[in-house]
Amino acid sequence: REAFIPVVPSVQLGERLGLPTKGYYYHLCNSRLVQEYKLLGQGKSAFYATRSTHDQLNDEQGYNVYQSAILVYWKLEGKDVENQHLIYLEQQITREELDNLNDDWLAQHGIKLDINELLAAPKQPVTERQTTQPAETEKAESKP
Repeated sequence: REAFIPVVPSVQLGERLGLPTKGYYYHLCNSRLVQEYKLLGQGKSAFYATRSTHDQLNDEQGYNVYQSAILVYWKLEGKDVENQHLIYLEQQITREELDNLNDDWLAQHGIKLDINELLAAPKQPVTERQTTQPAETEKAESKP
């Protein structure tokens, strides 16, 4: 009756997506904290679940397992789950921010999850990439 979808979070940097190596991820459902994750730092993009709850922030490691994906809700008690967000912040969320979550703040700092889009993602066609060999072309053109 419960089902989850693994999501590997990334952050948009300009026009590119990247994996941050410091900061925090937050999984929220109905504007309540489901789980806080702290990135390991030191150039590593893995993270761990903290002991934080919606009522009390505590970024100590809650589980011994490092992870690279977040399990978001698909179904709880057999029903599809909506109104979920993933947030990335460079610093731990403040008590004031957590107590005053609203749609504008969530839209500014994160992304609202569309479960149907997540389920359809693996079925999308692979995008073809053009392959060129500029190094060989340049060498051939620069010969006298």
